[in-house]
Amino acid sequence: MKKILSVLLAIIAVFSLTTSAFTAFADDIEENTIIENEEISENTDNPDTPDEPEKHFDVTMYLCATANSLSGHVWLYFVNNSNYPVNIGYYENLQPGQGISVGSLNFFRKSGGGTYYNGEAMMAAMDGKLDDLRKHTTSLEMSLTEEQLEKVNNKIKSMNFYDFIFCNCGVFATQVWNSVSSKKVVHLVFPVFTVAFMKILGAKTGVLTMDDPRDGVGAWKQRKNGCEVANNKSFNYSCVNT
Repeated sequence: MKKILSVLLAIIAVFSLTTSAFTAFADDIEENTIIENEEISENTDNPDTPDEPEKHFDVTMYLCATANSLSGHVWLYFVNNSNYPVNIGYYENLQPGQGISVGSLNFFRKSGGGTYYNGEAMMAAMDGKLDDLRKHTTSLEMSLTEEQLEKVNNKIKSMNFYDFIFCNCGVFATQVWNSVSSKKVVHLVFPVFTVAFMKILGAKTGVLTMDDPRDGVGAWKQRKNGCEVANNKSFNYSCVNT
């Protein structure tokens, strides 16, 4: 009987030791799992790949004009200094560092009268006179907010025709400019008066340089709900009348 009791006690002792060892082993596994999960979580929160740079909006709008006696031209120019592409009117994805002119041109074009993108820049570039145009151009400038650019874009899209009285180059450009600027510009039929009014508001001459559109952006004609590549054959420097 004593032998049987001793055997039973020995079995109980061994079982107790095994259970304790198994419990300790299980605790170690659980603890290691928690540590590994914490490490995974930390790696997820702090990935090795760098975060994308924060978007920085920076678009400048210029009201531009040239005048020679009673002739001349008035238009707009936009420069995208943001770190991402922006839309100007119906022209999509103007890249960082690029500029584009927008103006209303008369009917003496292969693509017809109306709103053009880079028409003015193309006129000068095709005759190799971008620098000459810069010397004769008077301009006002303002930095746009995103909300102001949206308003400007809507205004450009709404003015899709040319009219000698109601939507000539000066009417188009000053109406778009005045839609967001505190410096309201009056256009009285002829660009020479527009230039004089702009100078009263602090405009400067010879400071605006436009990009050569042949290097990338090109020239475009605005159509309803979009734009298409413009026929460049009708562009020549005399159109801006400097």
